[in-house]
Amino acid sequence: MSDNHPTGDAYSAQTFYDDVALLLEQTLAEQPARQDLRLKLLEVYAAAGRRDAFAAHARAYKANLDEGLPGDWFKVRELGDSLLLPGHDSDPKADRESAPRSKRFGETDADTPLGRTLSGLGTDYERCRGETGFLDRFDEQRIRLTGRPLPPLYEAIRLSAENGGARLFLARNAANDLIDQKLANALLQGLLAVQTRRRELVAATRSGVHGVAVASVAAFLGLACRLHIRDGDGQTSQARLEQAEQLGAVIISHRAGIHGRQTGTRAAAAAALNELRELATADWLKDPDQRLLVNGLAAGPAPFPSMLRDAHAGPGRALRRELIRQTRHLPDAVAAPLDHGLDAFNLFVPFLGYQATTLIGAEQPAATTKSPEPDHPPDRRRVHYSTDQVAAAERILHAPGHANTQREHAWLRATGRVDYQMVAEEDVDRAAEALARLEGFVVSRRSARALATGLTAARDNPRDRAVAVLIENGLRTDGSRD
Repeated sequence: MSDNHPTGDAYSAQTFYDDVALLLEQTLAEQPARQDLRLKLLEVYAAAGRRDAFAAHARAYKANLDEGLPGDWFKVRELGDSLLLPGHDSDPKADRESAPRSKRFGETDADTPLGRTLSGLGTDYERCRGETGFLDRFDEQRIRLTGRPLPPLYEAIRLSAENGGARLFLARNAANDLIDQKLANALLQGLLAVQTRRRELVAATRSGVHGVAVASVAAFLGLACRLHIRDGDGQTSQARLEQAEQLGAVIISHRAGIHGRQTGTRAAAAAALNELRELATADWLKDPDQRLLVNGLAAGPAPFPSMLRDAHAGPGRALRRELIRQTRHLPDAVAAPLDHGLDAFNLFVPFLGYQATTLIGAEQPAATTKSPEPDHPPDRRRVHYSTDQVAAAERILHAPGHANTQREHAWLRATGRVDYQMVAEEDVDRAAEALARLEGFVVSRRSARALATGLTAARDNPRDRAVAVLIENGLRTDGSRD
């Protein structure tokens, strides 16, 4: 069965932004003092390029700060920088006269060269994605490139027999580090270049990690590669640049200094990355028929969020293929823990278009999901990427923190496509005990939480049906618990 299934416009990236914005706008209309929700809404507006709406809500956010409500004005300023909004800064004269007037990466006005090129790229991607075997080929090539096949699906035969009902399958979570994520993301865009007869990949890279990933993909697919860097940037690794050159990439160095007076600040880092993206984008626009800009893990404008989503949904597609091979049909339910919302989202995406498959997100009871206090250090077990790796304004699949506040899960919750279930601790204990006793797996409580929902779903279905559960791959090596 091909993985190029029709999901329809209901799950497009732009609809995602619109749905989440509407959800947050409705909530803010009832609770206008909720600064946390307004900041989330500002992130959505920035990612979607909605400048006027951003400006209006940024003024409301600032007014609430003046009234003594808490907030992070620095983050709002960063988001405003990404949209090039004049006057949003606390110092209205700062940078006003020297601000560049060129379009920022991500602005997609239909009458600009960038807007027209992005529109054409979106058409190309939807056409390629709809062709039989495109995502299948991507999944095969990803395994070849990374050398990491996904773990096999495990049928919990004894646990299924004791539980009753449908057959229970365990999808063990694959190792998914930053390099693999970057390679997968670059590979999908590289395959799009091959499919559309483009011959060269273009990318901006600051630390060099994204650059090496793009150069590796270019060499792997037989394409040329151009990487834009900032000369003398301390964040750029010389060793990575040498690796990229060894892979055949042409390094294009630019003078660092447009934003140099802010050296060492978060604003400077964001400005430097924006500057590089502008330069790489301009290079792409010189010959868009032969070149393709490879965006990083930051979502960027459409169609990049759709490509990012498909690149990271490989585990879900592999699960779907393997279940069909073993059972001859799609599962009746797929359950995943939400503590690591990215894993759950990747698993759910390939099933969104199949309404007969129930998608279950297992949550902690409400009493245990309080947000950390402002002074509380972040729980690193729940964060896949640090903030300097993925800009806050551009996250779509990598927003850290608990899944209740993640935009992708807010979207799925609003559409009703995923059943979010609170799991009682006694049910978690029973599920963990049964899995260890009958199958020899010792898993974290978050995995046992998903297993508990899967066991309930299995009992409600006949023996000839199947239920799949995402669990962590074996015993946690650090001994930590939820």
